[in-house]
Amino acid sequence: MGGYNGEYVLVNVTEQFARILLPDMIANAGGCTCEKCKLDVLALTLNCFGGSYVTLKSGEDAEEAAKMRITDSEHIEIMQALARSIDFVRSSPRH
Repeated sequence: MGGYNGEYVLVNVTEQFARILLPDMIANAGGCTCEKCKLDVLALTLNCFGGSYVTLKSGEDAEEAAKMRITDSEHIEIMQALARSIDFVRSSPRH
């Protein structure tokens, strides 16, 4: 990409939002909170969705941007996918 100087970053808002929800959801479900299990849950969850990307200025808060761009129905869909993924990983941990 000619002229790219790092002033902007590409952010997957679905991923950012799932990362926001994950700690509370995994704790409430009694799931393993090791890094491997958390990443397995995120990978399974994100594979349920197409990418939803935005461009932000470097240093702009990606979590805040995700919160502002996720609709109520997307919020519910992400929570449901996370719950399914947490259950799956809890029943078949890979660590």
